[in-house]
Amino acid sequence: MITGKQRFVTKEQASFTELIDHQESILLDLESLHYHSLNAAATLLWKHLRSGSATSVEELSGNLAAAFGLTPETAELDTRQFIEELLQNQLVACTDESAKSQSLFAFPTAHDLPVYESPAVKTSNAVLEMNLAGTSSMGGSGALGGGS
Repeated sequence: MITGKQRFVTKEQASFTELIDHQESILLDLESLHYHSLNAAATLLWKHLRSGSATSVEELSGNLAAAFGLTPETAELDTRQFIEELLQNQLVACTDESAKSQSLFAFPTAHDLPVYESPAVKTSNAVLEMNLAGTSSMGGSGALGGGS
């Protein structure tokens, strides 16, 4: 159970790629080789987590409410559910540290965002089917960016 005093840090082995500005992104867990697609709300929360600009449920839900014009109650409930899902997928860890780092992300304004949907993470195991040894029919070692 998530308490009010907990802070969260993202897994270093989670590679983040924003596909559509402020609307959709993908997380690739480089340990498990699972990838997770994130909608706009989940992308916003992940960017705050990853940058360290917001690491508690209260900070995250405040940012979610402000960005999407949600009630504080809705934002907190959705943020808690999102964090629980990240914890289950081992994409974040709990910490008592309160250190903050500089933000490396540009955060959207309300007019940049689509219509609000609860933060969602969709998991796929498809990456496990990729042959990392270089015998893929997709072009050998270049299939994952290792080629020229």
